[in-house]
Amino acid sequence: MKRLKGIFLNTLILSTLSFGGCAMTKPGILMFDKHDLYLDCYSSSDLRIGYGNYHSHGVFIREYNPEHRRVIARAKQPSDDTKFLSGTMGHYRSFEGPLYIQWHALDDSVIETTIDLDEIFPGKVIPNHEDPKLIYWPIPTVGNPVIVIEVNDRTLNIYSDVDISLLPEDRNVSNRTSKRNRTLMFSKTY
Repeated sequence: MKRLKGIFLNTLILSTLSFGGCAMTKPGILMFDKHDLYLDCYSSSDLRIGYGNYHSHGVFIREYNPEHRRVIARAKQPSDDTKFLSGTMGHYRSFEGPLYIQWHALDDSVIETTIDLDEIFPGKVIPNHEDPKLIYWPIPTVGNPVIVIEVNDRTLNIYSDVDISLLPEDRNVSNRTSKRNRTLMFSKTY
């Protein structure tokens, strides 16, 4: 019975890690294996991306409204940096190739760029601000880490956003919590 319980627990941990979005190829370091993408568009329109085999994802695209008129996204608010990320765009292997981004700035000029995520996340390390001794390493993240692609008029920002599973100071696994870690990894104004 003990052996069966051990096999079940190991299987549960492995399957959770496979859905959890990170792999530990180096002890004590969170590393990308899979991730989600999230698009944020402010004071701009017609945001599209291409990533790996995926193309034409987008938000505030004029072809999607009845008159094909331009719909400009609202201005960014301070609370936008802490909002809940709902509606991520699928699960991706880290990293599936260059990230192509195109959008229209507030003045309707077209901006396009290609980003290499391997350069932004060297060694596929997931940035965080947590004490490695407090991370619950059997299941270190709650869900997949998210790469946030944000355009704000002429500025492109790329964030890492991940919920990290933490042990309380008494080390009681049943009382573990999670803490959101959002880190600006890239910013450029075009």
